[in-house]
Amino acid sequence: MNAIYAAYLTGATGNSFALLVFNNGVLCGADAGNALYDGEYDVRDNCVTGKVVINFPSQASVITGVVAGPKPMSLELPLSLQLPLEQVPFHTIESALGRINARFEKLRDIDV
Repeated sequence: MNAIYAAYLTGATGNSFALLVFNNGVLCGADAGNALYDGEYDVRDNCVTGKVVINFPSQASVITGVVAGPKPMSLELPLSLQLPLEQVPFHTIESALGRINARFEKLRDIDV
């Protein structure tokens, strides 16, 4: 599961692109809207489970239609994604800010 992925994300009011690194239980990345991703995951029974915190800058427009206020905003998302990520047409992620659909493309494995 140690790999770098491109994630194509869509929400109620927009879309975005993120670059995500999955490495030895640590998930991190960034997206086109300047949000930073930091989390952890576990792999069991062909499923990735865990959580990721997305840190949005102030005044950021989120693809679910929410706009961050004058201070940065954080959102914690639970993850439950079927493996292999890139072979599922899209993954649906439910968040407190609305539904996000994600399609993953593996860019390369990480051998560490």
